[in-house]
Amino acid sequence: MSTTSKPSTARAVGTTGQAVMTRFIRDYQLGGDEQVLYETVSPDFVDHTPMFPGAPRGPEGVKAVFDALRSAFDGFSVDVLHQVADDEHVMTHKIFRGRHTGEFLGIPATGTSVRFTVMDVVRIADGRITEHWGLVDRSALLGQLQAAMDAPPDASALQPRTGGTATA
Repeated sequence: MSTTSKPSTARAVGTTGQAVMTRFIRDYQLGGDEQVLYETVSPDFVDHTPMFPGAPRGPEGVKAVFDALRSAFDGFSVDVLHQVADDEHVMTHKIFRGRHTGEFLGIPATGTSVRFTVMDVVRIADGRITEHWGLVDRSALLGQLQAAMDAPPDASALQPRTGGTATA
């Protein structure tokens, strides 16, 4: 009788998928290493919920999204809150953050710091991301950008003036 057990196929594949996704997040989403993009995302990659309508397929579509995020949000960062995997999928719950310093979705730079939630489910096959389904909390992101646009440019203009006299 053996005292060691062989890990299940589901666990082994899930662990491999998590390693692929962790590398993709750390080295590409956060680090911008395009070589990692092409090593971890299949040329046949399909995004079932693209962030931008009409985005190209394959790794180029992923690149378009992250080029836009990095150019619009200074100090762009990714915090992974949860990650789980099964035999072929990895689900990641994350927070994206950055300071809005460039145009994004037609909204000019506001200078405000934003944070928004992202949930991704990806399918991993042959060590690469082949499919993606995602939810981006666009209403939280757009609400933060809109609030910054609606704010008066100089908050001191709202402060009561002192030292003056009232005239009737």
